[in-house]
Amino acid sequence: MLQLIWGLLNIGLIIYFLWISFRAVKLVKERFGLFAAIVFVLGLLAFANTSKDGSTKMQEWTSTSNNINDCNETFFVNAELEENLVSTKLLSIHAGNKKQGNDNVALSANTLINGFTSGINWEVISIAMNETTDNNQLDYMVIGVVNWKLLGITIYKQPKTFKGVVSIEKVNR
Repeated sequence: MLQLIWGLLNIGLIIYFLWISFRAVKLVKERFGLFAAIVFVLGLLAFANTSKDGSTKMQEWTSTSNNINDCNETFFVNAELEENLVSTKLLSIHAGNKKQGNDNVALSANTLINGFTSGINWEVISIAMNETTDNNQLDYMVIGVVNWKLLGITIYKQPKTFKGVVSIEKVNR
């Protein structure tokens, strides 16, 4: 529920900012002319389009002991890390069935968010996967940070850790 309220607050502030910007452009045009208004708009657009270095970096875990070429077939398995009213965090695992020994192994993994994510940013710090004694299960631990933002400015950083066991059996569809 908090995430929904936070997202709606962000949308409301963006709409209010746009309204103020349009009024400011109109005021600049009336007082200083069309050329000054164009320069002002270009300045606002340049300010709004600046991206931070590494903001789209995706953390992925890749197995050092298992290789995709050592597998008969590969498949994807999803584990739900967290679900709330408006979004779901998932751990997506690329797994395979080894040619020798017929073991199911994890090849790589990453996280993703489905749903409404306005005002938050999920940043993965670490993904760890360990084999269990059961051939069809893996232990996982995902460490990350939820960045709560207002108008693109980080207000609060919330650390999150998820631990669990996931079944990596291939599901025939």
